[in-house]
Amino acid sequence: MSSEDDCTENECIKGIEESIDELCKEGETYLDGGAFRLAYDRFDKALKLIPEPKKEQETTTWILGQLAEIYHQLQDFKAVKKALIFAMECPGGV
Repeated sequence: MSSEDDCTENECIKGIEESIDELCKEGETYLDGGAFRLAYDRFDKALKLIPEPKKEQETTTWILGQLAEIYHQLQDFKAVKKALIFAMECPGGV
């Protein structure tokens, strides 16, 4: 009888990483197909799964770049700026 509450720390981390990867793959598919709101939903969910401090995670940088692209396509330029400024504070951001 196993549940997510019973996972070891490594198992839980791996499960979170797999969820992030799956959400990002779905987000890329939607982004490539022009379904920007669906892409946003997937990348936003993935970003929320990244453990704190988010700005120390390389995955955050990449996801923020994807979100900036979505915001650009939706012509939300304030959100583009906000995402890119945050990304610049993350690993590999500058």
